[in-house]
Amino acid sequence: MDTGHKECKGSLKISENAVESIALSVIRETKGVKEHIRASVPGFGRRSALVRDNGGAIEIDVYIDVEYGVNAQSCAESIQERIKSCVRDMTHVMVSKVNVKIADMT
Repeated sequence: MDTGHKECKGSLKISENAVESIALSVIRETKGVKEHIRASVPGFGRRSALVRDNGGAIEIDVYIDVEYGVNAQSCAESIQERIKSCVRDMTHVMVSKVNVKIADMT
């Protein structure tokens, strides 16, 4: 992923694994998320987060379990906002979408 900054004298590439790590850190720090699941993603194996480069911006899918009694919508919205913000702040890569997939309420 290209950061879009043109004033530097070299290039900077941010790996999809680095972005996945940021997303998973946000999930682990989010109140109400008991655990993230290792979902089987066709063509990508078992992943808890999946990053796709859409040419200029990225899309991130995350897979979670939410604790019983927690407002799932509020939890998912918080994760979406925080992942977008953290990825942008840490990498200067724009995130077009964060898709939160809730597998279970435990």
